[in-house]
Amino acid sequence: MFIETYQVEEHGGRKVIYYNGYTHARFDDERPYGITEGAFCYVEVGDDNYERACERFEEVSQYQRDVATADELLDYEADWKMHEHLHMDDVTQDTPCGMYWFEIDE
Repeated sequence: MFIETYQVEEHGGRKVIYYNGYTHARFDDERPYGITEGAFCYVEVGDDNYERACERFEEVSQYQRDVATADELLDYEADWKMHEHLHMDDVTQDTPCGMYWFEIDE
């Protein structure tokens, strides 16, 4: 049910991953779900993309949006799921630029 989202971009001739954030459960009965997004979280494509992106994500400003219903969360995720499903660790220099997502438990 919960996903992570990112984009593959090219900056200055380098292929990079822009880690957007993730959806998650919260321990709040009124707002049981959340979306955490970050600002300017880039890592160059290479080995251990996901681990490096998570480390970098901890260093950037993060913004949390509370979500009150499962339907609202699923609507947000559906927008991302229109794009290609690909785990961040599977991104290579040959991966096309674009928007991607994967499930957190993958």
